[in-house]
Amino acid sequence: MNIKKVEGLMPFGLDKINGSKFYYQISETHDFDDVINLKKYGLETPGTEILFFDSETFEVYKPFLQIEGIYYNKPIYDDGNIYFIKADINENAISIIKYDLKNTEEIFKMPMDGLNLGYIDLIKSPITFLDYQDQAEIYFPERLTIKKDPSENIIFRNGDEFHLCKWYEEGLEAGGVMGDNYRYYETNIIKDKNSNIISEEEGGILELDDGTIIIY
Repeated sequence: MNIKKVEGLMPFGLDKINGSKFYYQISETHDFDDVINLKKYGLETPGTEILFFDSETFEVYKPFLQIEGIYYNKPIYDDGNIYFIKADINENAISIIKYDLKNTEEIFKMPMDGLNLGYIDLIKSPITFLDYQDQAEIYFPERLTIKKDPSENIIFRNGDEFHLCKWYEEGLEAGGVMGDNYRYYETNIIKDKNSNIISEEEGGILELDDGTIIIY
């Protein structure tokens, strides 16, 4: 058994960044809309700290010092870089941060106004920033609206093709009770930039540690 002591991490669990050798920690987990409410009611907004851990070199990386009013959410990995959203309630702004373990770069910034802050996310590839509460409103790298049903979630994109997961329930009886013929299943849907369905088939989507996405 190979046991290593690692310094610099926070004293709780790490989460894996899909498709990479990296893990991350965020000092406090807040939905961005919760943070806005903290400010609205005059409560403290100390900000959060985000750390990255390389599982091959055992190095710990901290791109920013903790700053009051600045919060981060779950990162993703694409093309050798880490990307994550920064919410700055001091400036009322949302940014996308690109991090290569040496330098940070703000590649996109927009006002929070009009965003459903509990429903913003990044997907790949290319890196795409969207608000998915109702339709998928995309703000980066281009402005698009991908129409979707409430049972559909955008999982990733491949250039101009958007891959969604849709869930179905069949055989529900009155009051939502599962009948004898109840069936739950998911489908993979591919849509183009105009929300037209290119294909739909039963199955799931999974991203492997090496970044390969399998559709099954």
